[in-house]
Amino acid sequence: MEKEEHSLIIQRQHQELAMIREEVNRKLEILQKSVQINQSTLQQMISYETTTKKEMIERLRNELSVNKENEETVNNFDKLLSSFISVHEDGNQKINNCINDTINDFNRIKNDMLISIDISLRSLEKRLYNYESHFIEIETFQKKVGSFNPHNITLRFVDGDISLDEKVTKNDRFKGTLLEEFLAASENQNKDSSDLKVVQVNRSKEFFKYILSFITDNEIVIGEGSIASLQAASNELTAYGIKPEEIYQSMRHAITCYSLEHSDQSDEVLCSALGLSQFTQLFSLQKACLQAKEEEKDFAQKLLECKTFAEATTVLQKTVTNRQLRIEQMTSQQLINFIISALPQRTSVDFKVSNTNLLCQGNSVTNRLHKQFNVAMIPEIVSAYTIKVVAPGSSGIGNAMYIGFSYAPLSNPPKDQQWVKLGYYMSIYNGNLYSEKVTPNSGNHVYYNKRITRDDLVVCWYSRITRSIGFIVNGVQLGPAFVGITQLNLYPILVVYEVEQTFAVDKILPIQ
Repeated sequence: MEKEEHSLIIQRQHQELAMIREEVNRKLEILQKSVQINQSTLQQMISYETTTKKEMIERLRNELSVNKENEETVNNFDKLLSSFISVHEDGNQKINNCINDTINDFNRIKNDMLISIDISLRSLEKRLYNYESHFIEIETFQKKVGSFNPHNITLRFVDGDISLDEKVTKNDRFKGTLLEEFLAASENQNKDSSDLKVVQVNRSKEFFKYILSFITDNEIVIGEGSIASLQAASNELTAYGIKPEEIYQSMRHAITCYSLEHSDQSDEVLCSALGLSQFTQLFSLQKACLQAKEEEKDFAQKLLECKTFAEATTVLQKTVTNRQLRIEQMTSQQLINFIISALPQRTSVDFKVSNTNLLCQGNSVTNRLHKQFNVAMIPEIVSAYTIKVVAPGSSGIGNAMYIGFSYAPLSNPPKDQQWVKLGYYMSIYNGNLYSEKVTPNSGNHVYYNKRITRDDLVVCWYSRITRSIGFIVNGVQLGPAFVGITQLNLYPILVVYEVEQTFAVDKILPIQ
């Protein structure tokens, strides 16, 4: 649509508004005249009542001066009273009629005016909505194909032509595609021709819209939102030689929308169907980031900007190095699992033990005595560490096994049951809390309330910022277990009781 047509549309809108204003003014003038007429009537009525009262009073005075007999005086007062009552009743009726007429006139004019305005504005709103839809469609089309000028290129597909602004071919995303090869071949054939360029494209134009969207917007919009449409877009982009990572980035939003609407389909199946299996991990992670809560958004936004899963891992490592990872704030199971999986694997830990009855091998510690409390402390101040129950002991139920943090001195790890008074723990047997202040008989003892098994991965975390300790089981954030921690330096501690009870420490998150 040309600028002149745009101008005409705007003029029509101004004319419509002007007509509305004129109609409102005309209605208001009618209302004003009605009020003036009723006001004049009211004034005449008041004047009439005043004059009548005055005459009656004067007549009474004259009669009193002429005839002073009591009987006649009383009669005259009765007449005067009757006259006043009659006049007031008549006057009141007129006032009520005047007021009612004014109110009725005002309501009628107001309703007529509002209905007229509503009809006019609704009509204008419909036209503006249509104009806006047309403008968006036209602007989108012009953005993709460019302006109509002598520099247009005609793409001649096997089933029709499409005009393309030559400046689109200067886009960096145009380079390296099959379309660039077609253009180069056409220029070689017509290098001496000054006519409008015609490029032979040995493909159908049906799905070229996806190629054009990729080149101009770097984002593929799928109107239907079906798996067939997603596959058609992915296949077309692949056929034009576009790199897989660029296909994933341009289609990520469309794939995410489809995935959220079809939660029954796994990310692995969806990405495989689109030929993007290598991006399954990244897609799952970034989809979770889109649903991150407020306290997770800063970290999630960094992950959303990554183009590969390896890049996301690097972002996590930099965040950890800069001591900016707040695992205690994470609630997304997907984000938590990503963080844990990306942390370096610990193959050995320098445990500090309460006595030599504990066997330390690599990253594991095993109790060699039955019904003897022994502890192993990790001589590192950390924000989190992960444990696995390798062996629950002779009872098979993890009896009297505990994990947590202790403020006992590393030079003298607590012996026997001294550990209870020097730390904060969660029981492996029932997943509940234990410390000097939180005992199995207290009301705040219940926490996870389930037994920890060999299949579970537990994260113990400690936040110096919030002065709290909490746990995560299989990626599920259980929240703070102990709050108001007064000690500053806390060390990971493992407590065993039965023979052959074994813990393994897999990952450690340095203090943040």
